[in-house]
Amino acid sequence: MTGAACQMRRPTADLLCFFAITQTVLAIILIGLLAAAMQRYTDRGAHPTAVGLNAAGVWMMGFGLIFAVFEAIAGFTMIEQMTKRLKGATVTTVIVTNKVAEAIGFLALGFACRHIYLGMTRGNDGGEHSADEGDVALIHAIEAFLIINGFVTWAIQSCSSRVAW
Repeated sequence: MTGAACQMRRPTADLLCFFAITQTVLAIILIGLLAAAMQRYTDRGAHPTAVGLNAAGVWMMGFGLIFAVFEAIAGFTMIEQMTKRLKGATVTTVIVTNKVAEAIGFLALGFACRHIYLGMTRGNDGGEHSADEGDVALIHAIEAFLIINGFVTWAIQSCSSRVAW
């Protein structure tokens, strides 16, 4: 490649590096939110309505956790490829981890959208197994982060074909 072509492709690489850092940070935040929700879920007798989950909510949390882990791995491999500190992170590794994260991410995104569509459950008894406002806010934050992270992963996958690795 000539110098002019490298200069023309450089802003895309900078944007992709920004997306990779954003992807990693959002994945870590999502892991924290899901861990907090699962801790509340298990503290209340393992009943889905205890934290405001409906039929799609349990699947949303499960696939969301898998997605967050793969997304963090994809972000770390992309940052390693950009900085070239480790020789083990190849372009193929970056593409495969992003594809897997994207596939699982859209599955989790679909469950998050289905959870929103079905609505929150507050529990039947209104007592000890009822979701409070903190639970509802936490579940809404998880839904939002799953949707945002799904589109960030898609944007990274779309931009990665334009970067001269």
